[in-house]
Amino acid sequence: MTGGRRTRILQKRTEEQNQFIREVIEAFAKVIDMKDPCTNGHSTRAAEYTVMLSREHGLDEETVERYYRIALLHDIGKVGIPPEVLNARLPDPQGHQHHAGAGGRCGGPPRTSGRQGLSQGGKGDEIPRVAQIIAVADTFDAMYSDRPYRKRMNFEKAVSIMKEVRGTQLTEDVDNIHRKQNAASSAGS
Repeated sequence: MTGGRRTRILQKRTEEQNQFIREVIEAFAKVIDMKDPCTNGHSTRAAEYTVMLSREHGLDEETVERYYRIALLHDIGKVGIPPEVLNARLPDPQGHQHHAGAGGRCGGPPRTSGRQGLSQGGKGDEIPRVAQIIAVADTFDAMYSDRPYRKRMNFEKAVSIMKEVRGTQLTEDVDNIHRKQNAASSAGS
């Protein structure tokens, strides 16, 4: 077997393994979303926004794919929340803090927990870039989607709220969602 043929075989196997890993993670994301049917599809949407933001920041495709996979599992802590808390009519801040902590124990990405930054207490540059980007994507989708306790916000309202918390709860990435979403809306018109 020649070196070039061996390299192609190894590349093909690596691609197949990466595709398998992606499919397994996507299956886990569907299980997470099944745990909370009121937010069905949230994991996928947040992951897609994460991809968009990552590309806007000029990250290489390998990093973009890694961030996508992490974003798919960003709500893994939901599996540890009792259904009566998770499916409560109104958002339960303690329940959301619980799922942030449970996600960390399950190996999920660090989560924001409102005014305190990361659930581990990190601030600014202490927060990994992937967590900053996912926080923006997650927050945008949470506001721009129907929830059991409220209807979907219009785009302008969601972006306005995100801009208000820029620098405290979210990073400057808010503007990237705004620009990209406006471009997509204009192209669809």
